[in-house]
Amino acid sequence: MKNKTAHFPLAALAVSASLIGLSFAGHEKEGTTEFWSYPSSEVAPAANAQAAALTPGDIDLAICLDTSGSMDGLIESAKQRLWALVNDLAKAEPAPKLRVALLTYGSPEYGADNGWVKTILPLTTDLDMVSMQLFALQTSGGDEYVARVADAATKQLRWSAEPGALKMVVVAGNESAEQDPILTLKQSVGGAADQGIIVHSLYCRQGSAPQNFASRVAPVQTGTPAQGIAAQGQTSINNLVVNAVGPVAASTPPAVVPLDEIARGWKKVADLAGGAFAVINQDSGIIVMETPFDADLVQLSTDINTTYIAYGENSSWGASNQVAQDTNAAGMNFENAASRAMTKGGKLYMCSWDLIDSLGTGQLELAKIDKNLLAEEYRSLSPEDLSKLVEKKRAERSGIQAKIEALGKQREAFLAKKRAELSVDESEAFDSVLRAAFRKQAAAKGFKFPAPAKAVMLEVEPVETVPAEVIFDVTLGDVLEGC
Repeated sequence: MKNKTAHFPLAALAVSASLIGLSFAGHEKEGTTEFWSYPSSEVAPAANAQAAALTPGDIDLAICLDTSGSMDGLIESAKQRLWALVNDLAKAEPAPKLRVALLTYGSPEYGADNGWVKTILPLTTDLDMVSMQLFALQTSGGDEYVARVADAATKQLRWSAEPGALKMVVVAGNESAEQDPILTLKQSVGGAADQGIIVHSLYCRQGSAPQNFASRVAPVQTGTPAQGIAAQGQTSINNLVVNAVGPVAASTPPAVVPLDEIARGWKKVADLAGGAFAVINQDSGIIVMETPFDADLVQLSTDINTTYIAYGENSSWGASNQVAQDTNAAGMNFENAASRAMTKGGKLYMCSWDLIDSLGTGQLELAKIDKNLLAEEYRSLSPEDLSKLVEKKRAERSGIQAKIEALGKQREAFLAKKRAELSVDESEAFDSVLRAAFRKQAAAKGFKFPAPAKAVMLEVEPVETVPAEVIFDVTLGDVLEGC
């Protein structure tokens, strides 16, 4: 793959979005009702191999995706931005323990008894498993019950019991959020809020945005010019949004337009559980920028695989899945592969099938391991030689991680500079919206984040090797009938 700057047709976790609201409201609890019962989902073996007790600083994130027939762009977006979102959470101090779950809804094969909902993956630290399941998703027509999937996420997942844990659900879809014939949003999303679970909602609107949808959102303040809005924060005021598309003169007041009925339903989802609400402008694309550092990061991603020592009944499967997800990331573009490399070099990437990671989390003691669960090439090693091997591989991994961290910082600074040169504004991309929401909620739990990389940080020769122009530009409207 050549270095390039390009627009890709993405529709959700990576698409330019309009942040229509960021509210943190309470909820009303309705009367009791008989809630749906959800069967346990069948998942690959590595996902169930982690039984260690959670520690303070947990972050649990459940991603709920509509897989009805028109949501292919949403799935592609999740694949593209998974690693970038993880990398941002990895910057938190103190280092959190991240677990991710994946639920889907809206496919008829899931069955009416389940409300067309399926838990694809329970909360797990195995990010390779999350990637694998995302790449395996397919779409088909069906009924989309937002209340049912929110209820399933709340009740079916084993959320952290740590008092300081950050527990979040992201629900994304393109139909009315209030069409469930069994559960209301107050019952399902309100139940999540009762358990301290924050619910973020994304309304991925079908078709091009009409006039009553804004491309930017800002607070309505008397005498506030649109030009100064972005720096003052983004919010919704009484179901109104501010239309501030393109350059606006400082003396021009922002125009106020109402949300339609469906959008108000999706906003209600977020309001009931203190989450962020966003509407996708599907006629926009996201800029995918590749850098001169990506190839080296991808090579380091391959190199770090050699530092893992397979241990456990499912270890060979786990090791092969690690390589498979490297391939999936590289198959999308160099940006995605480089982002994955940065994840593998960071603090949140853990492999339950790896002896070194298991020793580091306290799940195992080297003196008490079952050698029959080691890869065959290591079973004949003496305890002393095995200990030396562990230390050798651990040191090699630490060295590679340091190189990834250094290159990653250069890459971020390079991207900051290129975005400034090209006047690229990603402040409304949905993954940016999620990062802002995640950071806000994490800060409330005591986490701290470093300031973003600055464009002036990098002055190196490779900067000019990436062309400044966009090589090709494909918008969602060109390739999708709906979001």
